[in-house]
Amino acid sequence: MDLRNTYRIVFHNDFDGICCAAHFLNTAVGDTSYVLYPVKTQIRGEKFDRLIDSFPEEDTVVVFDFQYHKRAKIWVDHHDNKVLPEKFTKLLINNTSALSAFEILAPTHAAKEWVNTIDACKYPNVEFIFESDHPAMTLNRFIKNTFPHDMIYCRIAEVLARTNLDFQKTIDVLGLDPVELINRELEGCKRTWAFMCVHDTNIAVVFEKRAGEYPRYAEFYMRHNLDYSIRQLDTGNGKCQIEIGYNPFLHEENLIDIGKYMRDNKLLQTGGGQHNIGGGVMLVKNSEEFIQQFVVAVNGDGSMEKLAVDPTDPVEVKAEQEMVKTGSTKEVARETVVKEMVKDGDDSGLKL
Repeated sequence: MDLRNTYRIVFHNDFDGICCAAHFLNTAVGDTSYVLYPVKTQIRGEKFDRLIDSFPEEDTVVVFDFQYHKRAKIWVDHHDNKVLPEKFTKLLINNTSALSAFEILAPTHAAKEWVNTIDACKYPNVEFIFESDHPAMTLNRFIKNTFPHDMIYCRIAEVLARTNLDFQKTIDVLGLDPVELINRELEGCKRTWAFMCVHDTNIAVVFEKRAGEYPRYAEFYMRHNLDYSIRQLDTGNGKCQIEIGYNPFLHEENLIDIGKYMRDNKLLQTGGGQHNIGGGVMLVKNSEEFIQQFVVAVNGDGSMEKLAVDPTDPVEVKAEQEMVKTGSTKEVARETVVKEMVKDGDDSGLKL
């Protein structure tokens, strides 16, 4: 196999994918020229194919923690891929039992346990996600919540490579402030609480205007008794992405195979996932029916009321008062209340 030309290193722009790229830079690239390509989940399918097809034919394509492409000379993933080569080689690896792609790539590396913990959500409790100041958690918090430019993902991978995946040295080089990042994420939890709808007391529904607008798992941090969270993100052209996740911190069995539910649902144009989390794409006009169907699947036929924000929620109570006082819309009133609470440090029952 000729690996003398430029490496085109494609990696998922999350903690797992970035660590994979860093390990490869540190152990395999040497003096060979390379170009890094962080990719987000939304470019799967044809968009991903167009990216790979744009690379010069003589270059070596490497893919970590993302979908398979026939041009990949090195490909490592731990998710189920529908399009796979007929015959695997040692450089084409798909192990769906692994907790992370990094586990497959570097099973003896000291960073493996942290990558597995973060990518597979193997945290001891939900508080750990938002309150831990461990360097790995600080770096992951930065990756998730600061919406960096592609250049920043590449910078993180290169710094990790230079430090041999030493998370403390990496955040020092990047100049990250653990306390500031924790506080920013806790403010995001408050915003999630203010704007999420709660259906039948056990299913949260969050409508996002942009990907990652609210911290992942914030629903379960703010309201521990939730069973499921549904997140909807409009993507334009009358379509939206929808994701359902089970609360992994309940330590109880999830009786609904979410991945199968998403694959079989007729309202979704595409869908799939794993037992405890799944996603898909659908028309926005069908989303309310989809959500109602899921509520019925979980709670039975007596659960068909319209979505509503919990009226006893302290933010909701203050928002009602703000509407009366200013004549603003409910959404504007909620935003005003949340900003004032963050500014004044008034949690008003929003226990952090």
